[in-house]
Amino acid sequence: PDSVEWPQYNDEPMVFVAQINLSEVTAVSSQHPLPRTGLLSFFFDQKQGVWGTRLEHKGGWKVFYFEEPFQELKRRPFPKDLPNEKYA
Repeated sequence: PDSVEWPQYNDEPMVFVAQINLSEVTAVSSQHPLPRTGLLSFFFDQKQGVWGTRLEHKGGWKVFYFEEPFQELKRRPFPKDLPNEKYA
């Protein structure tokens, strides 16, 4: 939604990783601890690498949960200052 700012870590925009529609997860398996409806959006700080296991990386992952209905949600352009570096 417009009311949610693009997440940042260390004053840089985080990378959008994925979105999961939880009603589709429930259609595959009803045996999970997640809500049965809603949308999860995942972001992370690409500079911390894949794992982010060090204490100083706390906050390098963000997960947003949006309840249905999704009328407020819309596709947004990536921030212009999103880092373009590649880390493995």
